[in-house]
Amino acid sequence: MRPLLEGARDLKEIPRSQRLLHRPSLRKMFTKAVQDDKVLRDEAIRKSYLDYGYSMAIIARHAGVHYSTVSKVIKGESVMV
Repeated sequence: MRPLLEGARDLKEIPRSQRLLHRPSLRKMFTKAVQDDKVLRDEAIRKSYLDYGYSMAIIARHAGVHYSTVSKVIKGESVMV
């Protein structure tokens, strides 16, 4: 049984919805305090995209910014918003 279970770690056919069940909602990540603080907002943008797999458009909607701003934050470009 052990050889069968060890191969289970390498499964790549797990639906995205199941792989990302653990991620927090964007509503919880982008509270009013986070939206009002640029440093916290940018950190939440990077984390939601890189760690949790949210799309840039959905992040932009919850962060209250344009999706191009999200793209620039993720790339590490300076954003004046």
